[in-house]
Amino acid sequence: MELLYGLAPLIIGFILLVKGADVFVDGASGLALKLGIPPLIIGLTVVALGTSAPEAAISISSSAQEAEGIAIANVLGSNTMNTLVVLGAVAMIAEIPIRSSTFKVEIPFVLVITLLLLALCASDGVLDRRDALVLLAFLGIYIAYLAFLAHRGNEPEEEMSLALVAAAGGGEHAGEKTIKRLLLLIALGIFGIALGSNLAVGGATALARVFGVSDRVIALTIVAFGTSLPELATSIAAARKGETDIAIGDIVGSSIFNILFVLGVSGTISPLAFAQELVLDGLVALAAAVVLWVACFRTRSLRRGWGAAMLVGYMTYLSYLLVG
Repeated sequence: MELLYGLAPLIIGFILLVKGADVFVDGASGLALKLGIPPLIIGLTVVALGTSAPEAAISISSSAQEAEGIAIANVLGSNTMNTLVVLGAVAMIAEIPIRSSTFKVEIPFVLVITLLLLALCASDGVLDRRDALVLLAFLGIYIAYLAFLAHRGNEPEEEMSLALVAAAGGGEHAGEKTIKRLLLLIALGIFGIALGSNLAVGGATALARVFGVSDRVIALTIVAFGTSLPELATSIAAARKGETDIAIGDIVGSSIFNILFVLGVSGTISPLAFAQELVLDGLVALAAAVVLWVACFRTRSLRRGWGAAMLVGYMTYLSYLLVG
């Protein structure tokens, strides 16, 4: 019975999180298009923010429910799963080309901010408000970089962003919706995300007690999978439509927002505990980004062989978590 009490709210919470994020992105991207915001900014901020909304809600909710072990572990687990599992699975469907700016700037930026997170937390075992403000400062740098790309008007970037907005639900049909309806969608999305996160954290904590494992392991596995569902759904849908070029941009953008926005905001609200075991998980997330960068080094694309290797790598890491 205790297992059911943990699984039921977790599953319902995940459904609300995914649907809430989808509705939020639909409304926010549609409203942004109506207000004349460039598709590049929408694609790499609103959509990336929307797919990071579950992680943000989980981290904030876990802090409020005194389950701090879930907050940072969820972000690290989600970034690792996004890179190794989501991109690995998409690469098995079709080769994924990578944009020049993603290879030269954005993936290296993920490496820098992951190292920064480890450096901020490993020394004293906590992500305090001062550390969180540092992350938010780097978020400001990233947004300034996006603004520079938009001002430069790079055509491939613009095409990618249009495709990403369309994949998220804010494409050609957005113009048919009134501003009032778009605002209602945003409100409903936020409500679904907030309610879903509370249920998911409660369910995850209950499952940790049932199986006798730490919040960290639950956060790195079950919770990370649930909060990665938006990225997985968006990337798989794009791959099936032959728009694989948006997959890496979506995942990398989401990984950046997970660290800088999710942990920046969460740590500002309340200090987040950083257990010593999370150093290894942070290094795994760092290694996943390195593998992605190396995989694309020669061909500027992610091919099936590397996709399979990434999936095997994640399964090895998962086995360690469950057995260890």
